[in-house]
Amino acid sequence: MKQIGNAGIIRVELNHINKGTSRILKDTIAVFRDVVSYLTHAACDHLEEVLPLSSFDETTFMDGLVHRTKNNPSPAYPEFDVLFRRLPSYIRRAANHAACGQVRSHESNCDHYYAWRDDLVKRRHHVRKMEPGFSYTPNVFPTVYRDQSYSLEDNTISIKVWKNNSWQWIKVSAPARDLKRLAAAAAHGKVMNPKLVYAYRKYYLEFPVQYKTSGFSKTPLYEQRVLGTDLGLNNGAVCSSVDAYGSIHGRHFSPFKEEMARIDHIIGLIRKKSHTSGKGQSLSSLYTKLQGLKEDYCRRLARWIVDTAVSERVYGIVLEHLDKMKGHGRLSARIHNWCRAKIRDYISGMAFREGIRVFIINPKGTSMYAFDGSGLIVRDKKNFSKCTFVSGKQYNCDLSASYNIGARYFLRTIKKSIPATEWSQAVAKVPGLAKRTTWTLDTLKQAASA
Repeated sequence: MKQIGNAGIIRVELNHINKGTSRILKDTIAVFRDVVSYLTHAACDHLEEVLPLSSFDETTFMDGLVHRTKNNPSPAYPEFDVLFRRLPSYIRRAANHAACGQVRSHESNCDHYYAWRDDLVKRRHHVRKMEPGFSYTPNVFPTVYRDQSYSLEDNTISIKVWKNNSWQWIKVSAPARDLKRLAAAAAHGKVMNPKLVYAYRKYYLEFPVQYKTSGFSKTPLYEQRVLGTDLGLNNGAVCSSVDAYGSIHGRHFSPFKEEMARIDHIIGLIRKKSHTSGKGQSLSSLYTKLQGLKEDYCRRLARWIVDTAVSERVYGIVLEHLDKMKGHGRLSARIHNWCRAKIRDYISGMAFREGIRVFIINPKGTSMYAFDGSGLIVRDKKNFSKCTFVSGKQYNCDLSASYNIGARYFLRTIKKSIPATEWSQAVAKVPGLAKRTTWTLDTLKQAASA
């Protein structure tokens, strides 16, 4: 099948950076930006010649403009070699790509702007937005090439930097956790040349990773199986494997109780200290720890959901569109730190690499109605995950919701795939199909047997 690419970014922190090393890395980035600024001016002067060129040809063309060689004794910009003495070829190559990319991006933005402006003028609207600006000093970072600019051995990294008016090698270390993530990414994808980046008051090597995946399978609707996933505050996620006839093939509960307890503990500490601490008391350390715990929890939960989908051999993962939510007191803090959108984004990226689709459905009523079609449920006030049906049966509320989530995907797909007259006939046979927010697993079963 056709291979589809999916990119990711792995940041490897350069730790134990002292003031001297920090100054050296800062100077290296500054020199690179000066080179890019100079080459950007040159690319703008020869804009019509640069735009049609490919990525390889633009490097050759820009080198011919600024760099003196035996075969090119008279470049158009001879002062370049004087201003940037002993500049390595790989640094010049990275700067060429950055400068030409800056110019191409600006031209593309201008084309979109003029097309948008002309459309408004035709419709007699007033144009308020200014045309895109352009900066000759872009906020770019140098790309470092393996064996030429950097090398990695165990947890020690050697980087070639601008030091004492020349390009020299220095050694820095990296945390084992970052290198472990990089090795795991390299096992599933192709690791590209990194950039030397300054972010969050630290220096990093930012490795792009190119993943490969097979195309999505073309499975007929009534042969599909989906993983209905209910994301919640009490249970991180409850997943159920549902088919087009309403049969349940698997039930799964997320195992990350300790991780959720740690997050709740930090939220409680922040709440307590914010009320009891004196004026000027900083809570930044607690917020930093909370952010790290949330990030780790989101990644673990998303990975578990995708692994569950792979083990169940499902066609897609069905999630709810959880937008704005309200709460009072402690519940408000838990909702604010839930990260439901980040979990959904992680699931989308990880599922794409496995060739699994992700579907989003309307969440209204999925937890409110019992999956067996008996009507509204009553939640247990002491344990919000438990509920009681009209028939008196007690059940897990999140598990019931996961059934309904999976069923809604199939009902929505069926409605879109048939003519309106056939759907009207189906509604006449199954009255529960009339209102979308009351669709449950029992509605799917009735529709499949009708």
